[in-house]
Amino acid sequence: ATHGLVGLNLFFPQFGTVGQMLSLSPTAVRVPNSLVERDGGLDPQTFLAAPAIAEQFKQAGVVTYAYKPYEIIDSVLSKMHGRGVEKNIGVVSLADMLQQIKHQLEQPTSERLFISAYWPVIDTLSHVYGPHSPNVTAELNAITHQLQTLLLDALSPAAWQDTAICLVADHGQINMPHRLFADDYPDLQQLLLIENSGEPRTPYLYARQGQQTALRDYLRQNFSEAMVPLTAVELIEHGLLGPHTPSPVIAQRLGDVIPLMRDGWGFVPTMGRKKIKRFLGMHGGLTPDEMRVPWLVWRK
Repeated sequence: ATHGLVGLNLFFPQFGTVGQMLSLSPTAVRVPNSLVERDGGLDPQTFLAAPAIAEQFKQAGVVTYAYKPYEIIDSVLSKMHGRGVEKNIGVVSLADMLQQIKHQLEQPTSERLFISAYWPVIDTLSHVYGPHSPNVTAELNAITHQLQTLLLDALSPAAWQDTAICLVADHGQINMPHRLFADDYPDLQQLLLIENSGEPRTPYLYARQGQQTALRDYLRQNFSEAMVPLTAVELIEHGLLGPHTPSPVIAQRLGDVIPLMRDGWGFVPTMGRKKIKRFLGMHGGLTPDEMRVPWLVWRK
């Protein structure tokens, strides 16, 4: 809640649109970076209302390097998260990334370093095939094998000196076989002001004027097996967005009613009906499988 980036799709009242945060584009008409490049657009350097991790490391005298696929290394979202990074380095493949990191770690230096390396393939495969599919298992085996042979076993004793290597994830995933499509329910449409923002596992619903209570009651009465609807105030008071003081923009971005979807369920806006068919796996909810992440550390 402190940084204000609370979902994949966020409502921007100053532009009168819901924007997708990977492409920084309106969800209705995908024009990459159009929310940034327009007059009075979003500023990547100030959008996040909290210091980036590299900025915090920099204050502590630690230099940050970031490795990412070439396709996203210069994206606006990468620039938002990468404030304070000394150098961004593009990679072609996982093997390429591990080789470049190994080369950097083998160089003598007196600097204290933090090296961030992001590889998105497990997430992509989990969306397409489901997180428990053979495809995901095969990719995970390939990643761990390359990590072991190209980096962990290949580093010299000198490079391992005062070095820790961590393997983490930003979220888990679940299969989402049950989907509620907003446009299948005319009575629901009468209570909504705009297409929802947020994500299928935690959508943010904007009620028509004076209809917030009616919207929450409708969801409770008709979809109790699929969701637990809360107001934005309840979501914050329960600490579900973190323990710190929320950014002032949170009130605009959360909407009025937030259905917390139960295991296996998703809420899909009208414009998401076609795209969601390509996704078996999803994240963004509060089930254990979505919230648990690995934390593996190697030292010698």
